[in-house]
Amino acid sequence: MVAIEYLTLPEEVLLLRAFDAKANFVRKEADNHLVYLVAGLVELLLRGRIGLDPRRQLIAQREQPDDWPERQPLISIERSIRQLFPLSLEEALEVLTHENLLAAEMVAQGLEFKGVLHVTERRRLGLFKEPHWQLINPQVIEMLQQRIWNAANSADWPDLRCLGVCFLGYSGAHFGPARQAVVSQAFRRWHQKAQEIVAMASGRGLDPEERQVAALMTCLDAMDRWRTRQPLDRLGTRIDHD
Repeated sequence: MVAIEYLTLPEEVLLLRAFDAKANFVRKEADNHLVYLVAGLVELLLRGRIGLDPRRQLIAQREQPDDWPERQPLISIERSIRQLFPLSLEEALEVLTHENLLAAEMVAQGLEFKGVLHVTERRRLGLFKEPHWQLINPQVIEMLQQRIWNAANSADWPDLRCLGVCFLGYSGAHFGPARQAVVSQAFRRWHQKAQEIVAMASGRGLDPEERQVAALMTCLDAMDRWRTRQPLDRLGTRIDHD
């Protein structure tokens, strides 16, 4: 049995977005590359490996020894960011996307190493090879869903990892109709409070937990901005359309 504390945030998000534990079914996640990049950035922020200043610029935190064995899928993204400091969140997403770091397939490989799923190849229409993810440890998804359910039924503010997983992977979480209504209501409550924390940031200082909530919301905003950006030409100049 793999403890969910051993999973990285991108891995937790993939499990909730891509798999149905009851049907052992995987959705195609190759097109959701950006979600896993943002989840990786949030993981590094929560771990204190990188920081975010008020101007939405990523900044270097002190380098820590490699005492985080489960972070292997995030090593490349952290190394790339450290080489480019300082840069904005949007610039980081642009660079990391072009380098194809932390794609869904890379996250799946980390889960295979931890014994949660098995990665194979299948031929589509008998011609085209495509990755196939076979879930071999559905109990992990059940534990993640139970953690969200417990948080939704608690009057306390959820821990930041649970909040990040919900905001990035909630659409793929599977609950029955009755539970879905409770979780949806909690999700809206958490999102509203998180937005209020961001609004307060300009008026007063935030405590450490509030700063991390604000950083999470800033990452989500950067993801939305990046998705709706104008296309770039090869030189990185924005292309205006008349």
